[in-house]
Amino acid sequence: MHIRLSTGETLEITEGESLLQALKRQGVYLVASCGGKGICGKCRVKIPEGRYRTESTGKLEPAAAQSGIVLACRTFPEEDVAVDIPKESRLVVGDAIEISRSKDLFDLFQSLDREISPILRWHAIDISPPTIDNNVGDVERFRESLKNKGLDCVRFTYGFISSLARSLREANWKVYLGCTGDPDPEAVLLMPLKGRRRYGLAVDVGTTTIVVYLVALGDGRLVDVGSTYNSQIRHGDDVITRIVYATEGKGLEELRKTVVQDINDLLKPMTDRHDISAEDIESAVIAGNTTMVHIFWGLDPEYIREEPYTPTLNSFPLWKASTAGLDINPQAPVLTLPCVASY
Repeated sequence: MHIRLSTGETLEITEGESLLQALKRQGVYLVASCGGKGICGKCRVKIPEGRYRTESTGKLEPAAAQSGIVLACRTFPEEDVAVDIPKESRLVVGDAIEISRSKDLFDLFQSLDREISPILRWHAIDISPPTIDNNVGDVERFRESLKNKGLDCVRFTYGFISSLARSLREANWKVYLGCTGDPDPEAVLLMPLKGRRRYGLAVDVGTTTIVVYLVALGDGRLVDVGSTYNSQIRHGDDVITRIVYATEGKGLEELRKTVVQDINDLLKPMTDRHDISAEDIESAVIAGNTTMVHIFWGLDPEYIREEPYTPTLNSFPLWKASTAGLDINPQAPVLTLPCVASY
């Protein structure tokens, strides 16, 4: 059996395979925040021709279902079908134009004879294992090794300490420490000396679209790129209507979760394509207008639109991926580019 897309592509589908599975297997990605369980209602497509079986309409409105709109994850063709994919349902991963542009930027960067400077700086640390005669705590033992490397002012957080004991032993007391730079260095990640893979994200949170770049931090090369419509559009086309929805409509948390889920939906197929673990993504950079970054962090945007047009802040601290809800290393620092203006 075959799927005929409105773009002119023809794809194969096997018996018992859902539309979502068949499309993904052949490099056509849809928004599917629930992982194909038929709950989120985002993988909407239209089937104008061909017989099919659908197991659930999920959150589809009755009028949409009657017009031939189905959820790709719960729909199983029984013969050749024609499929139209709305723009808002499609994830664009591996965009050739964006990758080409980024290669040009990488070549320019190389020609300037500069080194990349990721958020985390890495230090090889060799720690003396505990013995029955020297059994001080792991944190104290680790601090002593850092002091010998001239890193005695590094700050530890609960999140870092909570996994320290196991990480040190699994690495046989020989680790790389990733910490932020001056003036207030913080210990963030521990990795074994061997098998270290380092990646970062650059995310453009636009009012209309979201673009995610996956970068190898060893040399700065672009690994992959993905883009999609910002799903917040369903609550308003512009920042003013979204501020109103966030404040008067009490929808701030819904808007925040929506944009974070869009980013995670883009990231998953990219890491799958390149066999990259989420734990190996050690940092992220977020860029957007003042309203978009406030919503991303769940900060009240109400006063941005009221005279004298004041945001909660223009320059952001280094907060963690776990706070943002990004599906990368939970300890990874997230750098938010400063707001150009208050409004």
